[in-house]
Amino acid sequence: MVWKTTNGGTTWARVNANFDWTTVGGGKFIQNLRTTGNDDDTLPAFFDSWGGKITVDMNGVLHYITAVTPAFSTHVDSLGYSYQYPFGFQKQFCDDRPWVWDLTTNGNGSWDGKLVAQLYTNATGATVASDTTAANGVWLDTSPNYTAHDHRIQVSRSTDGSKVFITWLESDTTVVVGDNQYGFNNLPSIHYRGLDVATGNYTPEKVNDAYNATNNGNTGFWWMVAADVAQSTGTGYRIPATYSDSRNGGYSSLTTLDVYFVDDLEIENTEYTEAIASWDVNFCPIGIKEVAGTTISNVGQNYPNPFTGSTTVNVSLTKSETVTLNVTNSIGQVVATKVVKGTAGKNEITIDGTSLTAGIYFYTVVAGDSKVTRKMSVVK
Repeated sequence: MVWKTTNGGTTWARVNANFDWTTVGGGKFIQNLRTTGNDDDTLPAFFDSWGGKITVDMNGVLHYITAVTPAFSTHVDSLGYSYQYPFGFQKQFCDDRPWVWDLTTNGNGSWDGKLVAQLYTNATGATVASDTTAANGVWLDTSPNYTAHDHRIQVSRSTDGSKVFITWLESDTTVVVGDNQYGFNNLPSIHYRGLDVATGNYTPEKVNDAYNATNNGNTGFWWMVAADVAQSTGTGYRIPATYSDSRNGGYSSLTTLDVYFVDDLEIENTEYTEAIASWDVNFCPIGIKEVAGTTISNVGQNYPNPFTGSTTVNVSLTKSETVTLNVTNSIGQVVATKVVKGTAGKNEITIDGTSLTAGIYFYTVVAGDSKVTRKMSVVK
């Protein structure tokens, strides 16, 4: 239900009542809304399970950024009888995870929208008795409750409304549960993209990675909040955001938390290059466009992987530059660092893992204005 005012709130009028949501995006909007298998009605539904916010751009167009999920009803009067479809987050099915849409209306009676992201990992939290994902979170509160954590979909805009920015949290999608399921959102990085209202183009999906050595030893950007208004940098915009961390490392929200400011969610005015096409359910995008600077042209996966003693990483540079390689464990602690004088072209960097215990690690390569992170596994 959306209400609109044009006189500072003196009067309000409901807009777009009884809208047929099956028409949004040329009918693509409901392609992932499965039926229950019992011929029950399947409905487009908006839940705050993953976050969601609104803003208004310079043209007076309302943007509702939210995940869309199927629900179904088993009652002719569905009040109190509608249920959210439980996603399985299966890698082989595009329609088995939430889709994030930028839904738009100018209040003239209709809506439209574009698919701007997909959520690959499952939320963690709730109680052990009712939520089997709780054990996959690092925030382990005193029994019987675990601290829930969603994807925190947020929306910001420039002061003049010419740019709209979408942020959300996502974890490493290479971590799986079973053979075919994506993992859980238990080590979230901040993903974001921008919209140029005048051209209708979006930026590629960008990532502020949680697995870097300078991030206060943090394991993730927990409870991220993005500001309603972005800051101008002169050549683009910065999205102010905050996140919380566990002061004593115990990851219980019942103890003292520290709140940190994120100051590097930046988008340049030259980055609005993607006119997002109408969604085709037969096309399943995997992963994101990696955003790096100009110094590193490629960071290869370490080999061998998994490894016991040592492993090698190939780093290709566009120019000679000092290369720093930091190895962090799953809770963000730096366990090894190597600094080498890199040359233009391919450089081989060896990681000594003899002192590392078995488990999952991350290596971050930094050179000049570039930074790339990969995951590796140590076995004993």
